[in-house]
Amino acid sequence: MNHELSNGDVVEIITQKNKRPNPDWLSFVKTSMARKHISSIVRKTAREKVFSQKQGGQMVEVRVAAKDRVGLVRDITDVVSSFKISIKGMRTERGERSHPLVLMNCPVKSDNELRRLLTKLRSVKGVEEVSYRIV
Repeated sequence: MNHELSNGDVVEIITQKNKRPNPDWLSFVKTSMARKHISSIVRKTAREKVFSQKQGGQMVEVRVAAKDRVGLVRDITDVVSSFKISIKGMRTERGERSHPLVLMNCPVKSDNELRRLLTKLRSVKGVEEVSYRIV
């Protein structure tokens, strides 16, 4: 790692199954593509660490903006319950928005579970936008 490469140099990259990039690598990596990949893994690892710190799951506020219709809240809560996630608190807001906003506080066990939940919520009829924040 202390020799600068020249054009035509051949490099063998040895990988190990459960190893992750070190954030310090960002200080000397040269290409934007390498920097992007390392940053992505570092962010993902940090999110996973946040979720693993709390017993029973990390509390998140899931925000769903959707076109108002009969049965909307039922469809949203059906998706959440299909993941066996309990809703600790729920409220709606309208404000100056064109679409109502449904806010739910839910404990999720992992980043992967949260991503799957958000993806499934996006498929509910009338849903325009789904986001979250860690509470």
